[in-house]
Amino acid sequence: MGTQKQYNNRRDPTSGGWNKADSEEFSELKKKAKEYQDKLKNSTKTETQKLISKVRLILNIIAPDNKDKKLRELRAILFGELKTKEECENDEIEYNEEVHKLTGEGEGQIDQSILETIVFNVIRKAQVEKEYCIFYGDICQ
Repeated sequence: MGTQKQYNNRRDPTSGGWNKADSEEFSELKKKAKEYQDKLKNSTKTETQKLISKVRLILNIIAPDNKDKKLRELRAILFGELKTKEECENDEIEYNEEVHKLTGEGEGQIDQSILETIVFNVIRKAQVEKEYCIFYGDICQ
């Protein structure tokens, strides 16, 4: 009889399982979920956040066989159009100090948050992936 009494206290399955109070609670939760979802959709990443995400992706897939290509991508993100005289010669571009030299202000400035992301992730990966520690040391050069 104890089991029968327990069964009788359950909700009627034909009523859909929700009473009026539950429906109001469900509606409120649904409304909050929709607001949160809209907020996430409308939030846009800043340009720096997008670049940091790209840097993390590059550092996650860098390996000895694609090192040169990925380092060029990182360098392009970090330095943009800035190049050394040697790089200009290799690319057969005339070196223009006003365009290619790192000045420390304006467009010639390195974004500190991107630089910190690169340094932090390279050091972290060297600590975690001990078999590639020398590889990550080479990247730092």
